[in-house]
Amino acid sequence: MREILRQKEAKKWIMEAVKAKRMQDEPNKLIRELLNSKRAPTEEDIKKILDHVAKAPCSTRPVPVNKSLRGQVFQGHEQGKSESSIIAHLAKRVLLDQEWAETVTIVD
Repeated sequence: MREILRQKEAKKWIMEAVKAKRMQDEPNKLIRELLNSKRAPTEEDIKKILDHVAKAPCSTRPVPVNKSLRGQVFQGHEQGKSESSIIAHLAKRVLLDQEWAETVTIVD
């Protein structure tokens, strides 16, 4: 990174990455603290946690597809033995549980 950017610019981006990492760590520490104590969360604690969860990205790691969904077509793609976790989740909610509309997207 330092070879592409000047030293000062690279340092700025590294500091931003560290800051972002710390911001992710704070709500996670709060969640662990609340789980491991008898302290009730404050309204501010709840807001921090909900904001953290709302901004968290969906995992895309491959996961096993529910056996009853394998071979079924979801949004033009035949479900295999494994799919990205978000696609497997959406397909289950739409095709198996029939909780969501067939037009639901990853963004939704």
